[in-house]
Amino acid sequence: MWRLAHEHLVGYAGQRIHIGPRIHITLADGLLGTHVLRCPERHAGLGQSDASVTKLVAKPLLWTFFPEIWHYEQPLSGEIAAKADVWKKLIKMDPPDGWGVDVWLLIETAMSGYKIKEVFLGTKSHRSYLSYATDVSKLAKMGEQVGLAIIQEAIKYQRIDNCMQTKV
Repeated sequence: MWRLAHEHLVGYAGQRIHIGPRIHITLADGLLGTHVLRCPERHAGLGQSDASVTKLVAKPLLWTFFPEIWHYEQPLSGEIAAKADVWKKLIKMDPPDGWGVDVWLLIETAMSGYKIKEVFLGTKSHRSYLSYATDVSKLAKMGEQVGLAIIQEAIKYQRIDNCMQTKV
C-alpha cells in the first residue's frame, strides 16, 4: 500500500503488476467524489486473453450471488485506491490472504454501501503473465481462491440460496 497525494487517500497494487510513474496521480484524481476506486486492466498486445479467471470464475459467481456488482469490468483488479477510513474498516474485517482479496474488497465495499468507480489507468503488464499464458492450469489455485472468497461472502450475506434460483 502507499499513501497518495493526500494523507486521507491510500492505494493498493498487487505485486504482480508493473505500474507506471503517474499511477499515484491518476488514482488520487479518480477518487474525487467517491469512496473506492478500482482500475480495470489493459495489457499491451494481449487483448482480453489474460482474463481466464475473471471470465470463468469471478464473473459467473458474481452474477449468481452479487448481481448488483457483476458489471464491473475487472473484479480482480490489481490496483485499488480508497479513502483511509474505508481501508481502516475493511482491514478490521479480516480480509482473505491470496488471490481472493481483490474480489473480496469489491464485495465488501459494495455491501457496505461505498460508492465505487472504475478508472482506466493505461496499459500495464503482469510479471506472471508469461508463466500461465500457454498453460492456464497454472491458474487453478487463483481460481480456487477467488471462487472460495465469493462463495464465503455469499454465505456471509445469506445469498448462497441464489444458486437455487439459477437455472442450469
